[in-house]
This record gives sequence, C-alpha cells and structure tokens, in this order.
Amino acid sequence: MSGLKYRFFWTWDHSANWDLPAIGKQEFGANNRYSKNPETFLRDYKLLIDFMSLHRLNGLIIYGLLRDSHGGIEAARELCRYAKEKEVRILPGVGINSYGGIYYEGDHKYSLNNWLAKHPELRAKTKRPWFEAITACPSKKENIQWHKEAIRWLCENFEIGGINFESGDYGVCQCETCRKRRGEKRDEYMSLEDMSEQYGELFDVAWSVKKDLWLICECYFDNILEPEKFESLKRLSPKTIFQWTINQGYWPKVKEALTKEVVFRLPDGQKVLRTHMGSQWGRPMRKERYMLRAETFAEMCQVVRQAGMDGCTIFGEVSDFNVANEINYLTFEEFSCNPHAEWELFVENNIGAILGGKQLAIGYLKLLDPPGNVESLREAIEETKKALVTVDGEAHRRWIWLANKLYANLFTQLKEGNP
Repeated sequence: MSGLKYRFFWTWDHSANWDLPAIGKQEFGANNRYSKNPETFLRDYKLLIDFMSLHRLNGLIIYGLLRDSHGGIEAARELCRYAKEKEVRILPGVGINSYGGIYYEGDHKYSLNNWLAKHPELRAKTKRPWFEAITACPSKKENIQWHKEAIRWLCENFEIGGINFESGDYGVCQCETCRKRRGEKRDEYMSLEDMSEQYGELFDVAWSVKKDLWLICECYFDNILEPEKFESLKRLSPKTIFQWTINQGYWPKVKEALTKEVVFRLPDGQKVLRTHMGSQWGRPMRKERYMLRAETFAEMCQVVRQAGMDGCTIFGEVSDFNVANEINYLTFEEFSCNPHAEWELFVENNIGAILGGKQLAIGYLKLLDPPGNVESLREAIEETKKALVTVDGEAHRRWIWLANKLYANLFTQLKEGNP
C-alpha cells in the first residue's frame, strides 16, 4: 500500500481567507463578487500554496481563478507559475454550459455570461427560467465549439496542472433537441448524459496541449453508492479523474458500504472522494467550516484507500491560523500520505508536537467542541488557562487561540441570556 495519489484542496477565490489582515472577507456563498482588494488574491493563494507545498498536498482547485476584479490573466499566470515552482498543481474550476465558463467574471470572450449575452439564441431552456441567461444549451454546436476553443486557450496560456470540470446543477436544458437526444433520461438539475457526450471532446483538446493534465469530471453529490447511475460516463477516457462528493449526512452510509466491489462498478479511471464536511457547505452553514473534522478525515482517507480509490479532496479556504482547521489539514496530510497511520499515534506524535505533548493534545481536541452552556464553557476556559502556563512559542499561540474562541462563545451565550 502507498499514499493516495491525489490530495486536493478545493476553494472559491472569494472565500479563501489566508491573508489574515485583509478586508472584505467572505465566509459563504457561490457566484459571489470578489470583495477584497485585488492584490489580496495573490497573497491569499500564495500563503495557501506555501502550506500545501510544505504538507505534501498536490492539487489546488480554484473556482474564480480568472476574474478581472483580482488581476485577470496576469494574476492567474503569476499564481500558476508560483504553484508550479512549489510542485502544487493549479486546477481551475471550469463550468461547461454554466457556472461562468472558463473566464469566470470579466470583459473576456471566454466568459460564458458574455457569450450568451451576445448570442441569446444559444441559451438553454430550463425549468428555472431565471437561470436561462447564464446557462448554455449543450446541443448547440456553436456552444460546443466555443468551449473547445476556450479550453485550448486556457491550456496554452497558463501553467495549469489540470482542470476541474462541472456542468452545473441548477437546471439542464429542456429544449426539444436536448430532450430527444437524452431519450428517456429526464434529468432536471444536472445531466450525466450531457457530460459524457461533451467532456470527451473537451478532454481531447486539453490533452492535445498538455498530455499530463489532471482532468476531473465532477460526479456530484451523495450518489457514489449507486454505480448504476454512471453507465454513461464509462464512455470517457480511463485517464479521467472522476470525483464524487459526499455531505455529512451521507458519510455514515459511505463509511459502511463503500467497498472494492462498489468501486469496481464505477467508470474506469482515477477515483476521488470529495467532502463538504469542514466547509462552508456543511451544516450548520458558516460554522461548519471552522469545526474540527480531523478524525472523520482520517477515516475517510482510510476508507478510500481500502476501497481502491485514488484520492481525496477537502476544502482549504480557511487559514491554518485557525487551529481546528490546521489540525484538520495536518490530519488530511498524514492519512492521505501514510497508509499505516493510526489515529492515537497521530494525536500523540503529530498533534502533541504542536500543542505541548500527548495529554495536552487530547485535552485540546475535547475543548475544541465543549457543550455550549455557560457552565461548561467556564470550565473549558479554566482548563485552557492551566495549559497556557505550561507551554510557550507556537504551542502557546495555539492555546491562546482556543481561549479566545471559548471566551467568544461564552460572551455570546451571556448576551443571549442562556444558562
């Protein structure tokens, strides 16, 4: 056994917050405008790439990589060059027929929104009409050709390491041509059939420019245990990286039922599991992205390896200054790279090394998620005070961070009049 080949972070440009003093931070949402200063984009992502390079994480998915409001082409080129030097692959998140296309936002010919504004006859017909202005019909040859040209431009002009392809999940085209082409398949929010028919051509274009690109086909949510759904994707090249996403409520089923037999029935290719746990998309939203999910990430890497899959993806938007996230990331590194990792030894050796020893590490993990009542929070703060006098350096900083977090929770409870 060996480490997982693919160890990815997933991010949105507007909510990747690694430059701590920056103003305009966002914590939640998709399709958001970029509210920070333009120069913050490179600072955020260079800090993130430095962390990934140090911790053996090799692929960074970025939605919103190309956006006029944070430097457009030149900023994206600089970031790709920087990442390549650090041996981290940049994988732009690209929407096919949706999600803004190749150039997410700006005055550029490969912005999907601009393309459809100029060619309204090429828009999709959906069950949600408010999305039609930003969704392209996959049956129109003009759209297919435009996407091929855009993918070639992206691969030729940036030192990317791959592409994360999505087709969108907010409505598929219901025009007569699309409905006839799909036959009895009546997809409403996203169409695997559309993906299988278009991605092959787009992948060929990308690989004709760079043979070693990692091309990801996003397979969407909470469905990996139903391999019969993915028959149409078996048309795609076995070089394809297929990525399935799981939410927190689906994880217990995956943990129990994801076996080599299930994985064998999925399309041939590289297989990656992505999770929304520990991200802005978890429940409760906004809070989940700062929550400790380390032990779950350890289990996920082990389940993936035992089932014969090739990699994992977690969110990497929050700076490692936030210690819960730092522990999540360090766990992801260890359990994705080391097939022999064990949780108890990891806590003792790795987490203990940054928090002042084994017993302090065990206590810290418990204190990160105490009951929310006032009495429990006061007790947790007292435990934190005791630890603070025994540690120094970066361990001291991490315990101060925890004390601040607990005091903030206590302050909120008292203000709300909770017991």
